Amino acid sequence: MSAALAEQSVIGGCLINNEAYWKIAGRLVPDDFTKPFHRKAWEEIRDAAENGSPFDAVTLSEETSLPLVDLLVLANETPGSANIEAYARIIRERSTVRAASTIVAEAQSKLAAGDLDAIAELSIRLEGLHRADSTAIDFNTALQSGLEEIEQAQARANSSGGIVGAPTGISSLDDRLRGLEGGKLIILAARPSLGKTAMALQAAQSAAEAGFPVGFLSLEMGAGEIAVRAFAHQYQINNTALSLGDNEVVEQLTHRVANNTDKANRIKRLPIYIDEDTFDVGGMLGRIAEWHRKHQIKLVIIDHLQLVELPRDTNRNNGLGEVTRQLKLIAKRLDIPVMLLCQLSRGVEKEQRKPRLSDLRDSGNIEQDADIVIALNGGLDPNHNGMREVEVGFLKYRGGLVGWGGFQQFNGQTQTFRKGIIGYGYDENV
Repeated sequence: MSAALAEQSVIGGCLINNEAYWKIAGRLVPDDFTKPFHRKAWEEIRDAAENGSPFDAVTLSEETSLPLVDLLVLANETPGSANIEAYARIIRERSTVRAASTIVAEAQSKLAAGDLDAIAELSIRLEGLHRADSTAIDFNTALQSGLEEIEQAQARANSSGGIVGAPTGISSLDDRLRGLEGGKLIILAARPSLGKTAMALQAAQSAAEAGFPVGFLSLEMGAGEIAVRAFAHQYQINNTALSLGDNEVVEQLTHRVANNTDKANRIKRLPIYIDEDTFDVGGMLGRIAEWHRKHQIKLVIIDHLQLVELPRDTNRNNGLGEVTRQLKLIAKRLDIPVMLLCQLSRGVEKEQRKPRLSDLRDSGNIEQDADIVIALNGGLDPNHNGMREVEVGFLKYRGGLVGWGGFQQFNGQTQTFRKGIIGYGYDENV
């Protein structure tokens, strides 16, 4: 395949399927492309993706000086985006060969002129070109990086009571995980009404209060409902009554806000950013990149996996597997934790048992993509006025023990998890 055809296939593939960009993001720069039009198109696609904007042929033409006809030709003559990673490798390889050829030609010219100092400089450039194209890291460098991470984690732990990542405010999670660390894809799974969204919102507020900006992608609730739940948690007020506008409860909230203006102002300033309108993985990746650039977010929460929109005629399991793969990649690339909420299959309720990894609904790929899988299990406690005793289980934990750990008491009225019966008897048979 020629370099020009590979370039056309990469750009056309991105125009057809915006999500495909994130498979090769960071691998190519505009100078890797041979044609000026291709260089400009790639630059505009990259900027649009990082800003969270769509970039099909029409929208890209409207936002830039690129001719619509030329963009449409690229899109129409590209068979699809399935092989975009292979096309990107071809572009990068040809770019490297061209750069190397230029350096060698310069070296020959300098050698003929007897300029030995310039020869040494060109040799360094050639070696630098090789290293820039290589992703290999020698073990000594890796060890040094590991020691630096250990020192940083120790410093964070000493300054925050043992928490090294974004704190969740949930004792069963923070005691085990020491906070949510960068680069991790964390799955939080439960059947409906067990409090997974409440747990995620509590984690968002706790992290934001500790200085970790949070991006919250809500595919289920609107921003207003999220705010009502936050009020219920922060001021310990009945969420249902508050959402229905009950006069007594609204008056109670007003009174508590008026009597603690410092808390009210602190809540208003919490660095939590909410998106309620994005439903496809390409849009979510763009929004996360935008938040990271503009607001330096240190935690992303997505509620929830089963509501992510997939392209038509896509196998659901494979499609959701691609979603988890892309979220894992962006978590690693941006060095931030991504918490993805997920539903469990009905078998858990039918068989009246604790959840297993195989109960993760619709996607077996979660098992390989996730660093941590947390499941909730429990039922109504008749002795505690409708509250639940929720057991927290770690079904997968790279770098830690799996098993069922502590209980959390969940008050659905105030959307709050508190420490319950603690029992750290790890059960390896999860």
